Amino acid sequence: MRVLIQRKAEAGFYNLNRTDLTFEALAEVWLHSLRNSIKESTYAHYSYTLHKYLLPVLSKVPVASLEESFLERAMQQIITPTDAAHRPLGNSSARECLSMLRRICKYATHLRLIRPMELEVALPKAIDKISAPLSPAEQQRLHQYVQANPTPRKIGLLLGLELGLRIGEICGLQWGDSDLKLGTLKINRTVCRISCGNGHTKVVIQTPKNRTSRREIPLPKHLLCQKAVRRRRKCCMVPFRQRV
Repeated sequence: MRVLIQRKAEAGFYNLNRTDLTFEALAEVWLHSLRNSIKESTYAHYSYTLHKYLLPVLSKVPVASLEESFLERAMQQIITPTDAAHRPLGNSSARECLSMLRRICKYATHLRLIRPMELEVALPKAIDKISAPLSPAEQQRLHQYVQANPTPRKIGLLLGLELGLRIGEICGLQWGDSDLKLGTLKINRTVCRISCGNGHTKVVIQTPKNRTSRREIPLPKHLLCQKAVRRRRKCCMVPFRQRV
């Protein structure tokens, strides 16, 4: 595929538009083009990845000079910086950076600023992380600890253990999401803190991670105990996100 692309380019198959844009300017235009099609938290994450990892290496590079061998060397520098700008990237972060670089190049190709290219980069080996689950005895001790003195933080921990909720989903819970008669809990929103730039952050309330994350979960019977519900309601009269 790469040889075919190169030969087409050499034969003048691609009529490129002249540009004096730098990679930084191109990347910022690409990022801005996504603003209305992705969640605010996703946009903030993309912006962080771009400015933290890609731009320190590629910002001043002219778009017209972008080609495979150069970008592949740049990716290796991003993954393992020689100037200790950041710690060497793991598999997940390196894969995310490579994906973003490919998308920016594809965007430049769409604008006919560069020819199509295929980037091939050896990524760090993925390390499987094995988390040991709590034993039945440890789970029982946790239940007793929470029930002895319930607080929003402790109850959030219990909900995560019992229902497998994400932290953002727990913080987004409201009393209206629970139906004690049916014994169910609806997950309708998630809460996260995102960067606004210049060291500032803000809390964002949005829909769950994906379409299937919006769900209704049956509550275990011991969580529906009336005495326990009254105690939890008393200590959680404000949404979790204001206390966690």
